[in-house]
Amino acid sequence: MATNDSRRRGDALEHDIFAATYALLQEQDYQQITFSQVAARAHTSRSVIYRYWDSVLDLVIQTILYEIEVTPSVLNQDDFDMGSLRADLIALATTFAQATQTGPNQYFRIVFLSAVRQDQRRELQRMMDCVRAGNLAIMDQLIQRAVQRGELVRVPNQTARMVLFDMLRYYDMTYGVAAIDGDRIHHLVDDIVMPALRNG
Repeated sequence: MATNDSRRRGDALEHDIFAATYALLQEQDYQQITFSQVAARAHTSRSVIYRYWDSVLDLVIQTILYEIEVTPSVLNQDDFDMGSLRADLIALATTFAQATQTGPNQYFRIVFLSAVRQDQRRELQRMMDCVRAGNLAIMDQLIQRAVQRGELVRVPNQTARMVLFDMLRYYDMTYGVAAIDGDRIHHLVDDIVMPALRNG
């Protein structure tokens, strides 16, 4: 029983630390955040935070992943049944572009690029594993419908199923989300994603 009570306190403390970090992230640049600020907001000590996180970047990354996991996402809704695979993909890509501008997803690009600059391979891998698992789950719903409709004869390989998200992330990282407009989405779906899914 003591173990369960301790665990509950630990879960609550972790939640408070993530909430404090996320609140600070909404108020200032993540590079200005300190463990002292987080500790004060979470009503704990810096030593507790140092025990679990090596750096502010590590804490911010884990906070973003936590917030993405607990925040309802428009991408998780089963609203992409537009009657054809092409239309489903366009709706999904459009929603993805909008989702990257709100909630915890709006910080993903900044934190990802910072992790790249600081050569934080473990954190980068953790971020990508998290988002790729969610992306594949969404894409698999679209693929299953396309197979049922007869638009695809088989389930494409994982590389092909990730092309849409990988390309959208590339555009966002390289040019910013403003570059992901309707024309670019249509070209991406018609010229890259549909051929990849049919041949993958």
